Amino acid sequence: MNGAIEDPGEYLRRYLDERKTVIDEAVRRSLSRYPSPLREMMIYSAEGGKRLRGTVVLAVSGYLSCTRASGLPFTACKPGEEGFRDLPFASEAPSVVSNANDMKGHNQGKGERVGTTADLHEDALDLAVAVELVHAYSLVHDDLPCMDNDDFRRGKPTAHRKFGEAMAVLAGDGLLTAAFEVGLGDASLPPERRCKRARACAELARGAAGMVAGQVFDMEAKGKRLGPEAVKRIYLLKTGALFESAARIGGILAEAGAKCLDALGAWGREFGYAFQIADDIEDAEATSSAEDDTLVAETSIQDAAEEAVLALRRSLDYLTPFEHPGETWFLSEISRFYLSRLNVLFTASSGGTGESG
Repeated sequence: MNGAIEDPGEYLRRYLDERKTVIDEAVRRSLSRYPSPLREMMIYSAEGGKRLRGTVVLAVSGYLSCTRASGLPFTACKPGEEGFRDLPFASEAPSVVSNANDMKGHNQGKGERVGTTADLHEDALDLAVAVELVHAYSLVHDDLPCMDNDDFRRGKPTAHRKFGEAMAVLAGDGLLTAAFEVGLGDASLPPERRCKRARACAELARGAAGMVAGQVFDMEAKGKRLGPEAVKRIYLLKTGALFESAARIGGILAEAGAKCLDALGAWGREFGYAFQIADDIEDAEATSSAEDDTLVAETSIQDAAEEAVLALRRSLDYLTPFEHPGETWFLSEISRFYLSRLNVLFTASSGGTGESG
């Protein structure tokens, strides 16, 4: 990508750290109104993590609103698809000017119909929190003895180890419910903002349903050899679906058109798939053994790394229409960052050049 900064790893670290701080504070605020002890259990369960999914919401909404305001054209279609040039948004009416780097408030100008930059940032931050609360709920329930039966999560005891199994179930229920309360926002919001938030929450519900379906398939697969294709289906649902929704939510808030949303969703699906494989590989290397029901166990570290590399390349293909010379975009850089790491791993394991597929 032209104009990319010299150290993508440092860029990503700083970008994620900044967004994580903002999202962490917003998560805590959103849960502070719940009664004790539910409040403490929900906050405990929602703390930690990279906030990667929430950051995707902020990055997409900020980038697209900034791109539209600047009048930069791009092709909002799937790779190889023709006929959708310069149609990234549902309307060509002027919109807000948004700075994707600091996202500071801006007064609404004449003819702007979406609202102030502060409004867009508020909506995006609330939906970023909503996505993170759904993710946190899924981890609480996945860790339960009846599911994966894990003792530690994010460097501390899992919720059921800390509070007991029944309380962990209730904490997860509370997080899921809170996600949609935060995402929909206050009833006093203007109708156009309520409509966008409702669309975003519907998208979040679809992502959450896909995630649950993936967990169902995962539970059915316990103790069985599934084969790579079945594992891929689980990964695309269990991990890819929420990344897909996060990217589409950012586009919905920026009033992107259907083809733009499809391309964003495809990036999220492919990136989420590769992200899960990379996580499996890291676990396998740390423990010198692969967990059951993973792509690494079904194939090998080398084959799994190659599959993830191909998925990340596909994710970058979907982002090509959005890139402009001199710009660095979080979605591109995070895909490239994981691609670089996995290419190194693939090269080391294969003794080749790192070129896979």
